[in-house]
Amino acid sequence: THRDEFWHRKYAEDETGAPVAVPAGASADHPGDEVAEEHIHMPDPSYWPVVMTAGMLPLGYGLLAHASVGGKIAIAAGVLWMICGFFGWIIEPLAEGDDDPEPLAAH
Repeated sequence: THRDEFWHRKYAEDETGAPVAVPAGASADHPGDEVAEEHIHMPDPSYWPVVMTAGMLPLGYGLLAHASVGGKIAIAAGVLWMICGFFGWIIEPLAEGDDDPEPLAAH
């Protein structure tokens, strides 16, 4: 709606027309409104994505050298490695503690 939409989302104007920073999550129409605290879900730390990604090395080599027997073996090893990393990541147990946020009170 504005020529520089990002600026208008970040700043509002006070009574004198001077720019005033809008708090994160508040609207430009009501810069003084309280911002509702939101729960941001982050996955548990894991090394399985690195294991799965490491399988791309032999897979990539095999795809480049697919004409040779070693290339076909590298493709198979890379795919198997990535599948093992994928399933290891899926069946990894969750970290201790309750990650569910408290329900927000109705306004």
